[in-house]
Amino acid sequence: MRLRDAMRIRDLTLRTKVYGAFAIILSLDVLTGLVAIDSLRKVNAEAVTIQETWLPALGVIGDLVSGVENYRIVEGRALLTQDEDERLASEELLWNARDNIFLMRDFYERLRPHESEDDHMIGDFDKAWRNYQNTSREMLWHIFQGGKDMDVARGIYNTTGEQAFRDTRYYLKVAQSHNVAKGRHATENSKRIYTATVTSILVVTVIAALLSWLLGVFIVKGVAKPIVGLTGAMRRMAEDDLTVPTEEGSRRDEIGTMTTALHDLRERLLERRRLIEDEKESLRKLQSAERDLLESERLAALGRMVAGVSHEINTPLGAAYTVATTLVEAHREFSSVAKENRLKRSDLDSFLDRVGRASELISMTLQKASDLIRTFKQVAVDQTSSSRRTFELGELVHQVVLTTSPLFKHHPFTLDIRVDGPIDMDSFPGPLGQVLSNLLSNAVIHGLEGRNDGTVRIEAQRQGTDAVTIAVVDDGTGIRPEHQTHLFEPFFTTRFGQGGSGLGLNIVHGIVTHVLGGSIDVASTWGKGASFTLSIPLKAPDQSDISAALSQATRTP
Repeated sequence: MRLRDAMRIRDLTLRTKVYGAFAIILSLDVLTGLVAIDSLRKVNAEAVTIQETWLPALGVIGDLVSGVENYRIVEGRALLTQDEDERLASEELLWNARDNIFLMRDFYERLRPHESEDDHMIGDFDKAWRNYQNTSREMLWHIFQGGKDMDVARGIYNTTGEQAFRDTRYYLKVAQSHNVAKGRHATENSKRIYTATVTSILVVTVIAALLSWLLGVFIVKGVAKPIVGLTGAMRRMAEDDLTVPTEEGSRRDEIGTMTTALHDLRERLLERRRLIEDEKESLRKLQSAERDLLESERLAALGRMVAGVSHEINTPLGAAYTVATTLVEAHREFSSVAKENRLKRSDLDSFLDRVGRASELISMTLQKASDLIRTFKQVAVDQTSSSRRTFELGELVHQVVLTTSPLFKHHPFTLDIRVDGPIDMDSFPGPLGQVLSNLLSNAVIHGLEGRNDGTVRIEAQRQGTDAVTIAVVDDGTGIRPEHQTHLFEPFFTTRFGQGGSGLGLNIVHGIVTHVLGGSIDVASTWGKGASFTLSIPLKAPDQSDISAALSQATRTP
């Protein structure tokens, strides 16, 4: 039963325990106050009884004793005097003394406690006093008769009168002793009540102090110490130290609830950490895949550029080869004529003319091929090295158009370039060229797909003194409204499974924002084409690590 009660107390809430302890201490304080008030009331009642009853009663009894003794003295004077006037004066004194005794007897009747013992004692006094008065009257009668009656009066005075006096005074002394005992008892009772009250207050004070100490110990050990432990554990958890040991609370109060909640929080944080680690690993793999796809995209762009180089250089080199072949044939014919000694002046002039024109044609076609190779080499270096340099925007646009010319050579599309004047830039031509190449490819593959005609336009113009606006516009099918908010998200493509990686525009957005330090906007109406507008500074922001910037460009914008 005690164990069950202890478990019930342990199951109480912390608020209930603290309030209960304070209630007990307060109840003891209130009880102490009530006991003190009741004791003071009793002490006050005893003091009032002593002051208003026993002390006045003792005084009246003392006056009664004095009055009876004075009465006895006056009797003796009346007996001894021989003068008639003195006897009459003594008789008057006796009547006055008798009246005073009767008055004091009535006053004592009002003061005394009406108890049976006291009634008996005062009754004995009244009986003795009446007997004494009868004897006194008989003696006075003989005194006033004079002569031989004086001897009778003396006999009455010395015998029956003396005995009646003694009895009267005795009963008054008994009443006086009784009142003294009552007063002493009331005084001792007041002292006993005071002592008991002081003892009770001291005992209750000690108990209250002990309970207060126990409450303090409970608060320190049962509340403060666990809270300090919980606070330390939470501080370590806030510092990302989840090795702190926690357990489910065995207590059922608020401390137990906090302990259990902290344990659950630690378990959840551990689970979340595991999930974060898994997500980091997945993100690392995803970023690795993105870098691979980015590299594939750049290699694909380089492959398109190689295809453009092959296509563009094929014409001048083919012409040079044809001329060289013709020149070889002319040389063979000239050598044959010379060996046969059939050489004429006209044959020499004709051969020299053909060699001269062939040489000029070969030189011109090879110069054109050299220019193309130099241009392609510059574009290739820009796109593979991503170095920063000063360049003219119009020249870069033409170089990019030259490398992407195969896209338009095999389609009935028109490419229109509008660059307002020379625009010098201090930026990254490789990444900017990749952006323009991706936008041109996007316009041909997505915007003009399935069309028999169409126009792609590149527009560039200054924007103030420190920026330039470049727009790639097509008049193709446009972009659906529900797709426009997802265009720059990684892996978003409308040609999934058809060669689309979903990284083209994501790479474009990343390069424009993270490498070139600008912004890109898209505007499109379904069925009326699309427009991609770049706003980039003429001087690109400093990039301490362009590779990191390009890696950042592959992330979700």
